[in-house]
Amino acid sequence: MTTYEKKYIEKIIEEYDAYPNEFLRQHMISLCLHPNCQIQAKRYYKEMQKCSFCSQNILPNLSDSPVGKPFEFELLPKCSPMTISHAYNFHLMKKYSNIFAPKEVSHVVDIGGGYGNLCRLFKNCFDYKGRYQIVDFPAMLDIQKKYLEQNAVTDVDFLPLDMDQLLPKDGETSMLIATFSMSEMPLATRALIEQHLTKYDYIFIAHNVKFGGVNNIEYFKNLKATLSVNFEIDYFRDPHRGLNMWFMICKRRER
Repeated sequence: MTTYEKKYIEKIIEEYDAYPNEFLRQHMISLCLHPNCQIQAKRYYKEMQKCSFCSQNILPNLSDSPVGKPFEFELLPKCSPMTISHAYNFHLMKKYSNIFAPKEVSHVVDIGGGYGNLCRLFKNCFDYKGRYQIVDFPAMLDIQKKYLEQNAVTDVDFLPLDMDQLLPKDGETSMLIATFSMSEMPLATRALIEQHLTKYDYIFIAHNVKFGGVNNIEYFKNLKATLSVNFEIDYFRDPHRGLNMWFMICKRRER
């Protein structure tokens, strides 16, 4: 854990312990894990409304839990902006890789699981039946576990970054998800993940432009070149967030 990470995690723990019933409204937690990004969420939502698959299969099933007192999305108050953002990721997976992850993937590795909301969506909103693994620091895993237990989600593995425990099993359709997590790791930690990426069927990455002195555009372009041997890859900036946020969506080529 870097000094930067330690500082922010300590503040998140402090806020969670002080305000367990409304932890999502606290300054550092809302900044890092549950931003109230109404404008961005509206753009995602309006794009999804134009998609027949989203209108029929994603948007009607969305809802938020009252646990932690999430922010309400103005156009769909039963959801938070964070839930709309996760739903948009499902939309992109379907659009570019032609897969609806909660129904067609049987093994998910969620690197940097936030406060557990993506896992809750998989399990409670879309009745996901496969294997779900969250990878994070111990203090964050504790928050995720408590949040998910309060939402009656118990069939989840909470693990440190040990790739030997995170690999797909024979016969599984696997997806590795890393939204603003891999891109905020030291290069040495990223390397631990890189060497195993070709073992997954699908990869979904969202990243910022720079972090900790690393040019993430350059880094992920190089990663794309490496993975292109085994994957069909769409790599593009988020059209709703300007130049600062990018997506890399990978689908394994036919073996």
